[in-house]
This record gives sequence, structure tokens and C-alpha cells, in this order.
Amino acid sequence: MFLSAKVIFDDQTVHLNRLLIRAQTEMPREWLRLYKKNVVGITPMKTGALRRSIITQALGTTASVSWRAPYAQAQQDGGHTVPRRVMGENTRDGGFGIIPARFYRYSRYTTAGTGPRFGSIAFQQTNDQIPAILRELGLTQ
Repeated sequence: MFLSAKVIFDDQTVHLNRLLIRAQTEMPREWLRLYKKNVVGITPMKTGALRRSIITQALGTTASVSWRAPYAQAQQDGGHTVPRRVMGENTRDGGFGIIPARFYRYSRYTTAGTGPRFGSIAFQQTNDQIPAILRELGLTQ
């Protein structure tokens, strides 16, 4: 039975480039097992590092999932924001190149079925599966 279920994007962890998803449940280990099964297949993959960087933790009634990869939050958001900055002397005329300050959206994912919001999608899938698991275990009617 869920006490609460929500996705937490803590502003304090943004500077750490860390994506954190937390659920409060009476069955944290089972929730984590289902979540990891759901999220691995839809996590963007180029080298597999993002999928390997998943960390799960169950403490009491709280289940936490985070990613060690520094680009996990940008992949969850589907892009990243770049401030205006000057690049080195890499232009054809020997001058400085400028990257405009804006949000750069990722459009090509290397693995079919993956993309942005993978953490939130897996979160919803897991929450939808829990009632069936509870019925299967005989904990509810």
C-alpha cells in the first residue's frame, strides 16, 4: 500500500547534476525491483554508462533511485541549457566561435524506445503495476 508516490526533483541537487526519484511505500524493495526492471529498458543508451549508473536504496518505507552519471538530469529533461560562451579558435577564419545561450533539445536517441522523461515514465509504470503485485501476493482483494 502506498503512503505517497511522487517524483522529486530537488533544486539543491541540480548543481550536483543528479537525478533523484523517491517513492514512499510499505514495500520499498519490491517497488525498487519493479522500477529498475521498468527503467533499464527505456533509459537512453549510447555506451550503457547511464544504465549502469543507477543506484537504488531502500530505507524504512522510502525507496530512492538516483543516477551517478552527471548527464542523467539532462537526459531526463530531453536537453540542456547552454549559457552564451566563447569557444576556442576553431572557426575557419581563425576567430572565436559563439554558442548561443538557449535550450538544446536532444532529438536523436541511439536506442529505439528510449528518450526523455525515462525516469518519470518508469515511475508511472511501476505505480500502475503495484496493485497487481499486491493482489498476487494476497495482500489485497
